[in-house]
Amino acid sequence: MNKIKLIRAISKKTKKKQNDVKEILDATLLVITETLQNHEKINLNNFGTFNLIIRKETKERKQYSPIVKKIITIPSKNESLKISFKAATALEKIINNG
Repeated sequence: MNKIKLIRAISKKTKKKQNDVKEILDATLLVITETLQNHEKINLNNFGTFNLIIRKETKERKQYSPIVKKIITIPSKNESLKISFKAATALEKIINNG
């Protein structure tokens, strides 16, 4: 499902105009983005949790590759952030049973 289909589905469920739903969805996504930019966790009860995971800096290293059968160099990586989503137990139950 893409954003347009999501807007249509929400509009149909709520009997709201698609433009109103689009405005609310855009605002919701903006708030989620801004919250994650501030390194804050987002917990939506019965849906799931968005969180940031810090990927530690790694140094360049050598490692044997069984595919090319040579020692290859793995480049260093700077510390970075990764967004994670953990589905709530309630959501997992709905998906698995329904």
